[in-house]
Amino acid sequence: MEYKCNYEYICQKSVLTEGSSEKPVSSEITLPDYFPDIVRVVRSRMRVNISSQSVLSGKLTVEGSAVLSVLYLCGEGMLHCFEQRLPFSKTVDVKDDGGCIYVTQAKTEFVNCRVVSQRKLDIHASISIYYKGIIIRKETVFSGCDDVELEKDSALINTSSLTDFKSKYFNITETVETGSTQPSVSQIASSCVNARLLSTKLISDKILIKGELNVNIVYISENDGSVEHVSSTVPFSQIIEASSNEQSTAFVGLSVSGYDIFAKTDSSSQLRLFELSANVRADISIYDNREISVVNDLYSTEYNVVPTVANVELRDYIQSQTDSYLVRDRIEINNQRITAVYDASATVSELNYKCENGIIKYYGTVSVNLLNDTENEGVTALEKNVEFEFEKDVDTGSKSVFAELCGTVTGVSFNIVGDNSVEVRAEIEIASVLFSENAEKLISDVAVNEDKKDNNKHGVTVYFADKGERVWDIAKRFNTTVNSLCEENSLSTQKLEADKKLIIIS
Repeated sequence: MEYKCNYEYICQKSVLTEGSSEKPVSSEITLPDYFPDIVRVVRSRMRVNISSQSVLSGKLTVEGSAVLSVLYLCGEGMLHCFEQRLPFSKTVDVKDDGGCIYVTQAKTEFVNCRVVSQRKLDIHASISIYYKGIIIRKETVFSGCDDVELEKDSALINTSSLTDFKSKYFNITETVETGSTQPSVSQIASSCVNARLLSTKLISDKILIKGELNVNIVYISENDGSVEHVSSTVPFSQIIEASSNEQSTAFVGLSVSGYDIFAKTDSSSQLRLFELSANVRADISIYDNREISVVNDLYSTEYNVVPTVANVELRDYIQSQTDSYLVRDRIEINNQRITAVYDASATVSELNYKCENGIIKYYGTVSVNLLNDTENEGVTALEKNVEFEFEKDVDTGSKSVFAELCGTVTGVSFNIVGDNSVEVRAEIEIASVLFSENAEKLISDVAVNEDKKDNNKHGVTVYFADKGERVWDIAKRFNTTVNSLCEENSLSTQKLEADKKLIIIS
């Protein structure tokens, strides 16, 4: 027989594959003639810029550049910084089903810098490419049938269904000025750029993103080789197409996939400006929060019906929030008296969560970098990974929690404590969207047999029901309708409030 079923659809993100792959980077560097000889390397760092990625025939190719920065002291005791860009390409075998969206990020695992001579450096480093393949999983939930009378044990539930997910890149360029009293620039010693989300606004099939870049630059002055610091905030806004409406819930995670900073001259031909070009990635998830009808069980008094039951993952929006936390740590330099701290920067390198007993716990790692002066050795650099953990109450009942997270460092301060230690304070902002999460067995589809049930025999049954029995269960057992059972016995509730004798006509 011909019949038409009606369905509800619930979409969620699912990780198809994820992993990491290391890429070795090696180079032998000879200093240009205009750089002085190396006496001591203070710090060697490598930041990774991802410029492009593509997936073809099950292979993910990531291309970019590893920007090596070597800060060193010359024979006169002055700081110098040499920078070299090393292009790379890495190809990884991945799963590719045609609809998978790959999100990548890069991290420097280590940098070894060996001084071969006063003019030559031997560099060995390793970078890791982290990748995650995300697909949109579509769950089908049966809600009814137009051409067959069905008795349904139905319920209304609130659910959050993913309507769109995308990873978009955009470029931000800005000119950053040194302070009016600061000297002109000789070389850039180090830099750090973080992206912070300020607000989102959903309009018809678009999302407006407002944010800012927190830019920190340490440079060596042209006059006397002193170490100077420049901080700047660069606001930005982007309009990105997305399947959304004003009632949707949006989560946007921002990250800087790469940046370049160059010193340039101002109108007086002095190197007092910095040209910033940053590539920002926005990972966007749009959720539609709605009430849907689901069917837990069903039957027909006329036809034999066979339901298909599926285990469906359900998420329900709880709240969006942005919280600030302070990470503190004391960094010590053994047998060294610290005379000055030139720069303190930090980035969130890891961020995770877990939820138990109504408390969500955020935890991860902040990578802290210090550039300081000591009484005996002069300028030194320190790097340390600082673990953190924060807790927050969340009302989810007995259900588990699914969270979309993004963390960024919004400010760093420091204080010299005693002779040989520095207390660093990093302010972290964690933006999150929280959902309750549980799995339920629901009917996903129904098959209706063409042959009718043998309903020619009609009779009356007297049934002694117990308190607490459901009318629907009794009607199904005796192959009658819920309405008929209620009408014959003057029932007004779906669960019996006392023991009762029922007359059932079938």
